[in-house]
Amino acid sequence: MKLAIVGDFSDLSSKSLRDFIYESNKQGRVNFAASVEDALKALSR
Repeated sequence: MKLAIVGDFSDLSSKSLRDFIYESNKQGRVNFAASVEDALKALSR
């Protein structure tokens, strides 16, 4: 099962959290997206 989390993650100050989001998006099971449209695209891959 895949999961998409939609929100504005651009202003995160934590390097660890930014790295977590990056690695999560690479693997594809948990996706962080800026919009619902982006989330749907990520989930359809």
